Amino acid sequence: MTKKDVKINIEVTVTIMAMLATSLWVTGANGAIEKNNDGPKRNRYLLLDSRIIEDTENAVLTVGTVQKDRRNPLFKEDKPWEPRFDNVYCNVIYDEQDKIYKCWYSPFIIDERTTSTPPEKRNPESQDYMSSRPRGREMGVCYAVSKDGIHWEKPELGLVEFNGNKKNNILMRGYHFKGVFTGPHGAGVFKDLHESDLAKRYKMFFKGSKMAVAFSPDGLHWNLPIECPKIDAHGDTHNNAFWAPDLGKYIGITRLKYGRPSIRQVAWTESPDFINWTKAKVVLEGVKPRLQTHDMVVFPIGGVYIGLLGMMDFPNAKSNFHTKQHVELAWSPDSKEWHRIQPGTPFIGHTPAKKEVYGKMPYDWGTIFASAPIFLDDEVRIYYGACDWYFFDWRKGYLALGTLRPDGWAGYEQITGNKPAFITTTPIICTGNKLQLCADVRRNGFIKIKLFDKDNKELAESKLIKRTVTDAQIKWQKGFSLEKLKGKEFRLKFQLQGAKLYSFGFDLISQANILSAQSSSVVGSKEDVERIVSRIIEKQQNAQEAQKQKALTEQRRRTQSPEEQVPGYLAELNDANPRVRENAADQLAKIGLRVKDETALLPAVAPLVAAMSDDDMEVRDESAEALGVIASRIKDEAAVKSAVAVLVAGLSDKYAEVREECAEALGRIASRIKNKAALEPAIRPLIKALQDEDKGTRDYAAQALDHIGTPEAKVRQ
Repeated sequence: MTKKDVKINIEVTVTIMAMLATSLWVTGANGAIEKNNDGPKRNRYLLLDSRIIEDTENAVLTVGTVQKDRRNPLFKEDKPWEPRFDNVYCNVIYDEQDKIYKCWYSPFIIDERTTSTPPEKRNPESQDYMSSRPRGREMGVCYAVSKDGIHWEKPELGLVEFNGNKKNNILMRGYHFKGVFTGPHGAGVFKDLHESDLAKRYKMFFKGSKMAVAFSPDGLHWNLPIECPKIDAHGDTHNNAFWAPDLGKYIGITRLKYGRPSIRQVAWTESPDFINWTKAKVVLEGVKPRLQTHDMVVFPIGGVYIGLLGMMDFPNAKSNFHTKQHVELAWSPDSKEWHRIQPGTPFIGHTPAKKEVYGKMPYDWGTIFASAPIFLDDEVRIYYGACDWYFFDWRKGYLALGTLRPDGWAGYEQITGNKPAFITTTPIICTGNKLQLCADVRRNGFIKIKLFDKDNKELAESKLIKRTVTDAQIKWQKGFSLEKLKGKEFRLKFQLQGAKLYSFGFDLISQANILSAQSSSVVGSKEDVERIVSRIIEKQQNAQEAQKQKALTEQRRRTQSPEEQVPGYLAELNDANPRVRENAADQLAKIGLRVKDETALLPAVAPLVAAMSDDDMEVRDESAEALGVIASRIKDEAAVKSAVAVLVAGLSDKYAEVREECAEALGRIASRIKNKAALEPAIRPLIKALQDEDKGTRDYAAQALDHIGTPEAKVRQ
């Protein structure tokens, strides 16, 4: 057998194992509802899923109890490149392959408000944080590891330079000039157990200059970011994404906002490949400006999606003064339609204090930001970022840990304690030989279950459950067995006394075991990972060299007049790197406003017209702006006509950013040139643009028509 054959066999085996593991996930603890005429058919049911509840009596659904670890906080901002954790957007996993906990977190590695303020004045009594100057900031992505999830190390990775050396745990930071990726902000990182391509095993979803993604084979060495402008979201939050097996696609959760002061909204986007995403849509927001949805970490489990919803609490809706943040609970049947559980009741709340004294408050007194959970056999771990003071103020940041009983997200319990609670399910399909459940049972409390057929005839009654249980098998009276009901439909009626019921299911496999099975299916050879890492490092080095050369070029051009700079930027319009082409077009737009000798701009028209056909949206966007500036200044009629023609074509571009820029450019030209005849071909396309779905395009089209001033241009319908 050749090496090629061996490689093919390995890839096929990995793919098959991944498919089997995903199948286990779908039909096991995280089983999705199958489309069925009779009723839902899956293995695990969370009681928070209202679709399976037919009736309740003296029962109320309440959020579960998160126990904060007594050893909190686990680590803090203690490095020179950690002047401010700020919102401590953490992403923590337990890697079954490496047998280690891994944490990716996003501090501000540059925060000039902090570093430019003397330590003795970094308090609300001496100086307001938000009004401190200078206020330059840069967020990075850092990495920490732990053997037990409690004691953490920040390893020296030697990957990214900070203040002249690479002895730090930074694995990604932004760049500082136009045309190259800037960011990263609010990075969501996860190990994709669905992915068979080793180069894309780890994924990052975040905000750069626009929403973006990145890939890594090991979680440390990341390829150059890929921008995803179609998402079109503000994204200044904890962005997160995951593979949804029941939907067969990736789901991304980010943020939109509107108004002044900002109203924040949770937004949803989807992708088949983690690169091509849909435009973000609002799926959840607060019911009033004083209580706003800040971020939401989402994950699938038990046939539903659960959201750990960060809620900002503004004492005054018109002021940031004394704002705090806690975490609440939400659930969804499809990741788009969301239902909140006990709105206003924290799922992870602040540690209280008897007296409010800056610098002496508990580590999570002010703000809390959740990570996606880690499932162990006997508990669920929820790591979270925490701060000890108000949101928009001086505060210290930490990593902390809370634990939850298995399936303990939310459950039913009695409203009135002296009467039992009853919960009756809708008809469900029996998928196993044994019924199991998760519940907390207090002393002298119990749970009893009755089983009814679809005609409401009682078939069986369980023995009492008198203790707290996790996936415990139900024992039936009179020797009843579920075997004869397998594949058939029935209802369950639970009676609770001094108990809280979270979930039930058939022949359950723990979430921890399912994830372990999935992880075993994605093992890649060490040699393959090293080969991929080598390619990533080579590309990064090439990019860094290109940046150095660009910086040198920029330095030289500072000594040149605008007219002398034009030829160099025209040459860069043909560069292989789209970010270089974008930057060249942007610089030509700026030069067009500064040159004194307008004839120096004429050679730029034809290359910019050609650039309007570029595959990269950003290049087209910047080229449209440059054409608007230049064509408004030159006197060559043929060149102006060619610019107008390509800008008119751009009004039909698939991206709103380009359409908007073309409409603005046509308006700029119309406002400056005397011969309006050159703009006659633009009139009807601009009238059509008044109906564009993008508001900016509509507004700029109206302005352009006003500048043209023909009778047809006054049409506004």
